[in-house]
Amino acid sequence: MTAGRGDEVWISTPNGLFHSTDAGVTATKVLDGNVKNVAVRGSEVVAVGENLVQLSIDGGRTFAPVPNTPAADYDAATYAADGSLYLGSRTSLLRGDGKHWTTMPGLPDRDVRSLLATRDWLFVGTGSSGVYRLPLS
Repeated sequence: MTAGRGDEVWISTPNGLFHSTDAGVTATKVLDGNVKNVAVRGSEVVAVGENLVQLSIDGGRTFAPVPNTPAADYDAATYAADGSLYLGSRTSLLRGDGKHWTTMPGLPDRDVRSLLATRDWLFVGTGSSGVYRLPLS
């Protein structure tokens, strides 16, 4: 689950992505699929999951596949302050701009389960060896 602006909530489930504008009292399904995580930046919404990376540029009204994204079971997504999008799967950590992707080096455990970006750091939660802190520079 991810909070948006005000009472906005995004709920990722194995049955799809749901959007609420009343703090979760009601929610509308906006995307099918096994959605494991969602990242929100303004009107951009990225949903990731099992062979799923979908982007909405209109606040979740419509979604389209993110181009050139490697097929994977994605567990995590987050935006950094510079606008970069980070995606985490069971086998890699990717950084991209929504069109081009780079595998991030220097991560001893490639089983990425969760991501959190601050202004200066990317925190990467892994499946078996803990949390890593990578500089965002």
